[in-house]
Amino acid sequence: MKQPCATFFYRKNMKKQALLFILMLLGMQLPAQDNTLLNSILAAGSDVSSFEADLYKRFEKNNTVQEHYGKLYFVSPYQFAALFDTGKYMIVNEKRINVNIGIFHGNFRLKNGPLRSLSHIFLYAFQGRCESLAKENNYSLDVKTDNNYHIVTFSLNKRHRIELTYKQVVFKFDRDDLRVKEIVLYDTNNTVDTYRISNVRYNVKVDSKRFVIN
Repeated sequence: MKQPCATFFYRKNMKKQALLFILMLLGMQLPAQDNTLLNSILAAGSDVSSFEADLYKRFEKNNTVQEHYGKLYFVSPYQFAALFDTGKYMIVNEKRINVNIGIFHGNFRLKNGPLRSLSHIFLYAFQGRCESLAKENNYSLDVKTDNNYHIVTFSLNKRHRIELTYKQVVFKFDRDDLRVKEIVLYDTNNTVDTYRISNVRYNVKVDSKRFVIN
């Protein structure tokens, strides 16, 4: 009389093991799926030689919110200019940066340090170089998708020696064209900078005067 009961529990246990095995396989596939998506984002970014776009910047700290509107220009691989109607700006041309945003003011050489990291965040976002940014800054990567975007989140793996840095960076790539539409920066002083890119015209001729650094 016990044999049917034993058979029932044996089959139930086998089904449970099979389910766990399927879930394990799905879990093993996730990194590969993320890697495929990151490679597709990189391929889409590599097709962009230049662009110009509208740019919106939102700065948040505690209960303070500041908003800026402007224009964004990019020429691959090392030139971009973010120019705001409030007089704020950030211009990167090869190995130099001219900046008037937040605590940064002046003309600097892009050596190792926070300004180089900042410039690379934007350049790598435009080029879809997520894994390069993660490796360069010791970030861990998390990839997910919502209704509108593929969202890549970069988080510091350990406490950074330089207090002025970004503990987390978020890139939002359009689900259709796989190109960056939003960049969010969370720094160690609990400020949040959000940059939204819209009305983008890709692979257009951009006036080189946009990137002049005196």
